[in-house]
Amino acid sequence: EDLDIWLRGPSGQWYAVDRYGGTSCTSYGTRTYSVPVSQQAAGTWTLEVSDVYLGDTGFLDSWSITV
Repeated sequence: EDLDIWLRGPSGQWYAVDRYGGTSCTSYGTRTYSVPVSQQAAGTWTLEVSDVYLGDTGFLDSWSITV
């Protein structure tokens, strides 16, 4: 659970999806998040995922957004 996950909206505002809470390198598996946003949905959205613990690696298979 060493990932920091953020969603950036079209206006440039950042929304925390999941904040890291340790050094565990367990698989996240399939997860669904609900993130309250305060802007229009139209435009480009960006997902940023950071692995904040050194010494392990990972990958993101896919992601999607539903409005």
